[in-house]
Amino acid sequence: MSGSNHYEVLNVDRTATTAEIKSAYRKLVRQVHPDQGGNAALFRLVQEAWTTLGDPAKRTAYDRELAGQTRTTPPRPDPGYGGNTTYTPPRQDPPPRDPPPRDPPPRDPPPRADAPRTDPPPTGPAPSEPQGPVRVVPRFGRWRVVSLVLLVAWLIVVIGPVLAVAVTSPKNLLYGIPLLCLGVAGLPRPWRARVPFGRLLSRVGVLVAIAFVAALVLGNSELNTAARVVLYVAIGGFVLVRLTTWRWSVARELDQAIDKQAAYDSNVWGRPGEPLINDGRTPPLAPSDVLRTRRTGRILEGVLSVLPAAKLVHNPRIGGVTIDHLLIAGSRVAVVASIVGPPGTYSIDGYGSLLRDGQPFGGSPALSTAITAWQNFLEAATVQGFLVVLPPVDGQGGIVTAGSADVAVTCLAGQSAAADLTAWLQPQGNLLDRHVLYDVLYEAANR
Repeated sequence: MSGSNHYEVLNVDRTATTAEIKSAYRKLVRQVHPDQGGNAALFRLVQEAWTTLGDPAKRTAYDRELAGQTRTTPPRPDPGYGGNTTYTPPRQDPPPRDPPPRDPPPRDPPPRADAPRTDPPPTGPAPSEPQGPVRVVPRFGRWRVVSLVLLVAWLIVVIGPVLAVAVTSPKNLLYGIPLLCLGVAGLPRPWRARVPFGRLLSRVGVLVAIAFVAALVLGNSELNTAARVVLYVAIGGFVLVRLTTWRWSVARELDQAIDKQAAYDSNVWGRPGEPLINDGRTPPLAPSDVLRTRRTGRILEGVLSVLPAAKLVHNPRIGGVTIDHLLIAGSRVAVVASIVGPPGTYSIDGYGSLLRDGQPFGGSPALSTAITAWQNFLEAATVQGFLVVLPPVDGQGGIVTAGSADVAVTCLAGQSAAADLTAWLQPQGNLLDRHVLYDVLYEAANR
């Protein structure tokens, strides 16, 4: 046998009746039939198991093979060979007699009522505890006060001369327009968008800043001290204000692009087996694939209960490729696909192909393509692929995963997938990266 037997394939006991085996076969064959979107290799295994176990004679021979019992009656010599040869059965020694019973060991006295109670240590793995509070990165709050102070001080220095010129001689107000454009260019992007012709004035302001730098470099000897001070303050303040308000602007844009309630309080987007955005471009899944993705989704939800900042996206799409699930924690992104397979040892070779007991066994063709696409899109993130092998029936064991030669994809057994994914995401389990979350949601929902 190669890691599994017919009873394990049908998920029945060896003492099951023919009716029970037939019922299990009918239930499985509806799930794995190729016409229903099932796996052809698994369908052949189910058919082979039923062919053997459904025939009483074949089942008896198969049971003997499993038990390793090769009971054969000792050869009885032919009475006619040699004339008077008789068969003498082998001598059997009588079974050993049981030893006489011993006196029972003395029983411990009952504990006193006032004795301290000592409970036995718990057995089994300790339950995973949720991590600490969620930490959002990048953090922009402390920059807002600093950027506001610098912005106000710089605007006073830049706009002050304009107002002075306008008061003394309104006709000379045209000389202050470049400084006004420079002031608009230094505003945060949310404020700049509210200024009439803000984009145009901002671009002119950038050109003014370049002209001021050229004036300082090329005509420094021809400028008086006051002019040089004004230019230095204008250019230096512009660069400093743009740097500080840029972080604030990015935070505001991310908060506006992603609804805070949905992004930071919700952990799941979409439903397993259904398109994230129902725009008609994603073909519907077969019923068996819908059940498979729902089973995988229930496993992945166990990761969310341990990692407070983890996010789960069902059926995201990138570049025309739809994958089953994405798990996000900080800058780590797990691309998750799943298949249904019979008991056996699964691994992934160096070419990314799935093997069962050393033989090719289907796989998820879209997984490698999706991993490459997400890694190219999320350049600052760490993207890893995971292929979860589910048994035909929940609770059925016998699925073992071996080391994968393909470093981009890791093969996981269904019963341990939640723990393995939690361990991989654990280093950033309480980290919420705004950039990664925004990019994933935008790309998954708009492509």
